[in-house]
Amino acid sequence: MILYPDGTEIRVGDAVLLHHRAYAGVVQHIIDLPEDVERWNLEAPGLMIDTSYGGLVFLPKDSLDEDEIIFVSRAVA
Repeated sequence: MILYPDGTEIRVGDAVLLHHRAYAGVVQHIIDLPEDVERWNLEAPGLMIDTSYGGLVFLPKDSLDEDEIIFVSRAVA
């Protein structure tokens, strides 16, 4: 499980703000299990986010501080 800096669980479909609130995005994939990291050919767990500035972007779990990602809302089912 990957959490926002405030301790809230990150879920696929969450709307977020990135990079000091400069950009919007939506969480597309949560890559937290070792087999997921390997399947995505990554070096660390993290998130794939569809961003307003660069399409699908990977954010490593270790970089998710309050300046990097802010939870906005859950996806509406």
